[in-house]
Amino acid sequence: MIFSYECQECQEIFDLLIGVTKEKSRLECPKCYSKDIIKLITAPAIKVKGSHGGQSCSTGCCPF
Repeated sequence: MIFSYECQECQEIFDLLIGVTKEKSRLECPKCYSKDIIKLITAPAIKVKGSHGGQSCSTGCCPF
């Protein structure tokens, strides 16, 4: 899963791909290498299949 973090030292915001085996103690800021980071609350990205028969909408505002 991808999580967003913010460094408390340099205020850098960055994303990390965290797997099942990734240790939290190894998390660090890619800019200043500080381990003083916090996980940000973000909305999950989901794709919902509708009943529009496989049609796509280029604007994302279509009613189907």
